[in-house]
Amino acid sequence: MNEALRFLCNPKMKILAKENMKTPQFQPGEKATVNLDFTNANQRCNFIPIVTNKRKTVGKTEEEVVDDKEIKVERQNIIDATIVRIMKVSPVVNMFVGSQD
Repeated sequence: MNEALRFLCNPKMKILAKENMKTPQFQPGEKATVNLDFTNANQRCNFIPIVTNKRKTVGKTEEEVVDDKEIKVERQNIIDATIVRIMKVSPVVNMFVGSQD
């Protein structure tokens, strides 16, 4: 990370301005600020923060577990109803068509 910060604080780039520009190394507790006056035709920097989505925590909450169970029951009911509807509509196929008793 120090390499990246040094590159951004490079006097040729001056994207970041650190407190002590004379030394090329970062000291513990040293602060760097963003140079809002930075312009370069080849590089574009956008300092406007972007809204990001929260990442889910590991595992499910109790509400999610209850919702998953309810969804599973609802889906099973829909599947059962569809199977019954198909069975009512389709004719029974006689497996012993050629045999006569």
